[in-house]
Amino acid sequence: EYEEKHRIAKEEYTRQYDDYLKTRTTEDIVLEEKRRSLRKRLNPNKALRRVDRDPDEPEKPKNAYMLFFVDAATGKMPTLQGDVCSQPMSQTDRLKAIAQTWKSMSDEQKAPYNHQAKLLKQEYDEKYEVYLQTLAAKTLSTLFNPSPTRFP
Repeated sequence: EYEEKHRIAKEEYTRQYDDYLKTRTTEDIVLEEKRRSLRKRLNPNKALRRVDRDPDEPEKPKNAYMLFFVDAATGKMPTLQGDVCSQPMSQTDRLKAIAQTWKSMSDEQKAPYNHQAKLLKQEYDEKYEVYLQTLAAKTLSTLFNPSPTRFP
């Protein structure tokens, strides 16, 4: 008896949801995704389904290790050119060698990468703050000023 009620309720919900999906416009979909993205940022602990990355959102900065890795992998580091970049080895072994080199470096050797990473992080934080303000303004303006095509 319960299973039959559940099945009927589920079919009704599915029908209503399909009808709702047919009435949505492209603007509605974009607005819904932006609202979801904003809610996620305002309350990161709340579990929400993953939304594609907003193209206006600034790219996250590289950390010190990634900056080092790019230099090492492209052969810009003279100490690694003979060790890692010129020898024929598998990609996995090359990655392990670069990681081992990073681990063995002193804090003084890592300092330029840490400094550059810190600058990139500060720049990212500034851009991200501006992005959040513009996103909030856009979302609020669309919430309080709905498009005339949506509500005739």
